[in-house]
Amino acid sequence: MNYKDKIYSSYNTKYTVPFYGETTLATIQTQFPIWNKYYGIHLPKDKGIKILEIGCGNGGFLFYLESSGYTDHLGIDVSDEQIAATKKLGIKKAIKADLKEFLNDKESIYDVIVARDVLEHFEKDEMLDILSRIHKALKPGGRLIAQCPNAESPFFGRIRYGDFTHDVAFTKSSLLQLALCTGFSKIDCYPTGPVVRNVKSFIKACVWKIAESVFKIYIPDGIFTLNIIAVIKK
Repeated sequence: MNYKDKIYSSYNTKYTVPFYGETTLATIQTQFPIWNKYYGIHLPKDKGIKILEIGCGNGGFLFYLESSGYTDHLGIDVSDEQIAATKKLGIKKAIKADLKEFLNDKESIYDVIVARDVLEHFEKDEMLDILSRIHKALKPGGRLIAQCPNAESPFFGRIRYGDFTHDVAFTKSSLLQLALCTGFSKIDCYPTGPVVRNVKSFIKACVWKIAESVFKIYIPDGIFTLNIIAVIKK
């Protein structure tokens, strides 16, 4: 067993819960306004589209999709503990599967594939292979929606080194390079800035706007949030 397999075997109890606490459907729902802003605007309006989430974790985003009216979605994760966590929450559309093996025989199946905090767990050779498999599994005109650690952020080390299984961080240019080298035709990148939900988040958003304006003096087209979202189109 290599170090990643060992960590993934207890990922929920020795990483997710100690750092983020026990997950309930109620705590997941508090994320919905954030996910609406980060991901909802990139999901097609047709609620019957076929969606795959790779690295679905405890199933929170699957619950979001279901709550948003999407009817044909599935999540996969390599961790037994994570899949057990989805079942405990009553989220049924998740199965244990190795990403590469699962995608091996899939061709033009999915309208959208979601990879939230997934790509950074793979080495570069693996990443090229995975993106090629994702490209093959998407329908013509389909899209990959990926969230990754943003190497352009002044604080990127918090995410890049916040999980011992992370191998890499990204910038807009490296994501574009990866996408074009694996057959994709277009990529758009977006920040994951604060979402205003209450007074505290409003203050945080105001402070971030000031900080961001300073950073843009040096890199006018930069994205500086801890994570970056890439919408990569086939």
